[in-house]
Amino acid sequence: MNPAMLLDSVWVLLTRLVMRAANFAVFVLLARSLSVGEFGFYGYVMSTALVLAIAFDLGLRQSGAWVIGQEPAADPAVTTHLIALWLVLGTAGVLACWLMLEAGGYVAGYGPLALVAALNVAPMLCLRTGQGVFLGRGDLGRLNRSELISRAVVLAGTIGLWALGRLDLAAAIWILLAAHVAAAAYLLWQVSGAVRPATLFQPALIARMFRYGGELWVAILLLILLGRIGFWIVSWRLGEDALGIYFGSQRLGEILVEVATAVGIVIFSYGVRATDIKASARDAIRIARLVTALMALVALVALALARPLLGLVLGADYAAEPGAFRLVMLGALANSYTTMLYPCLSAQGLARWGIAAFAVGSAVAAVAFWLLTPLFGLAGAGLAYALAQGAAVAVIVTAYRRRFGFGVAEIVLPQGEDVRALREIGKRAMGRLRRVPGREP
Repeated sequence: MNPAMLLDSVWVLLTRLVMRAANFAVFVLLARSLSVGEFGFYGYVMSTALVLAIAFDLGLRQSGAWVIGQEPAADPAVTTHLIALWLVLGTAGVLACWLMLEAGGYVAGYGPLALVAALNVAPMLCLRTGQGVFLGRGDLGRLNRSELISRAVVLAGTIGLWALGRLDLAAAIWILLAAHVAAAAYLLWQVSGAVRPATLFQPALIARMFRYGGELWVAILLLILLGRIGFWIVSWRLGEDALGIYFGSQRLGEILVEVATAVGIVIFSYGVRATDIKASARDAIRIARLVTALMALVALVALALARPLLGLVLGADYAAEPGAFRLVMLGALANSYTTMLYPCLSAQGLARWGIAAFAVGSAVAAVAFWLLTPLFGLAGAGLAYALAQGAAVAVIVTAYRRRFGFGVAEIVLPQGEDVRALREIGKRAMGRLRRVPGREP
């Protein structure tokens, strides 16, 4: 197993855990401060803005990282074009979000607050697209900080207003916008030194990035749709209050996916710079296998304690659907595995496998949510989510087996080397601890 990749995974993972702790605190305060219906609107905004930020990125995040990773000298031109394209695409993304909120009836219900919500797309898109520069350089430190800033602003703002008794839906949406703007401003400051307006306009470079990122863009958009189709269908079929409960259950379950996303970022960053494709794929499998096994233990505890966990964290209203939460947890575990394995494929120009996996998953999600939600309520929504994520995993495992020749058991099941890797990490951690000043025997 690649030690450097493993250590970087641990570092990014720790950063994500800090971010998740901040998100979790905000999540709990909002769930307990807003009505279930208002919490549902907040979830609708978050889901819609996220999907649109990815949709209007057009694959530029990954393609920019790939070009910079392969040709470091192209860094200034790529950075400049990414920023220029964001200015155009961000405007279109805000308009699209506004139209979707209007179509969902939220503009009529929430008025100017819907516009504030729609504005989140622009800084979210800036953060997403601009992070391709950090990924291409292997600069995971700045990437982590760009993520942490938005969480810090959300956490500080939410706790502050909650302590003052002024945390309502309008405040929550404004805090969200301020957090995204702060993170985007940090990113623009960090990449500004590489901006060279004189490099504009290079049609060949833009075409190259779109060509590389096209398949990847479709795959990632489908990946996000796979997890977000349920929000829209639950809202349409069961109403705003049911959406609030489902949003709470899925966001709680997706703590696992946050961990997987952190590992996937490291795998992609290494993959775009790898020379031995099969060795890179083997490292990705080993790390994904190891992390998934650890997350499965957490999932088992959550399954056993579903009702008290929901009641303690979100409140009594959310504890009424423990069955839906249990099914969402199983789907989140499958989602995590896919989230870690897919970046290696995309880094090696194999994004088409992601298109297949997430198209199948999204199709299963659309059909299953539409059919099962009216029949079984939120439990049907949880089952639909689990089925859709399981379908995507099956395609990704097939991709690794056919493309690299790995066996299904080797891809999915924990191996003896995983235990040895954990022991090695433990030994290194203890060694560093012993070297801390003041701890020598």
